[in-house]
Amino acid sequence: MHELDAVERMTLDHEAAAIKRSKSEADGGLLRSLGSLTAGTRWARTLHQALEALTLYITLPMRRLSALLSWEDPYVTTWLYLGLLALLAFLCLIPMELVIYYGVYYGARTLGFLATGPWMHLVGRWLERSAEADEADEAAFARMSRRERERELQSYREVSSSEEFSEEFCL
Repeated sequence: MHELDAVERMTLDHEAAAIKRSKSEADGGLLRSLGSLTAGTRWARTLHQALEALTLYITLPMRRLSALLSWEDPYVTTWLYLGLLALLAFLCLIPMELVIYYGVYYGARTLGFLATGPWMHLVGRWLERSAEADEADEAAFARMSRRERERELQSYREVSSSEEFSEEFCL
């Protein structure tokens, strides 16, 4: 497995070197001309790095894919197509109606839960606790005597007026 990775890496390096040679020959040294236009600024180095990354991560894998699909590498292509044939045989044997029905049903339920479920459950619990606390406060207020109720209302008014004052003048 490691030998195959090393061989593929050498192939990719060889292809990268060939692309660099052909690119510099074909475009007349685009990077050199850009470097002379910008007089060696950081912009030219950044552009050079971007083109290197484009070559390494997009151009070379696309060449490998095209070589794979056009039978230029018959060993790997044979295993790819045999794997696809085995997948086709497996998919022909299972009842697709059930797979689609249960896949859509449980997939939609899972997506719905992930989209609206977890935090809405937490919000619901928070609202229930808040409602229970309000009911407990109301029950405690109902059990108070008339004098205690008036003291409680007076303290509530004082807190409310100080909050209004701080909100109005301190912002």
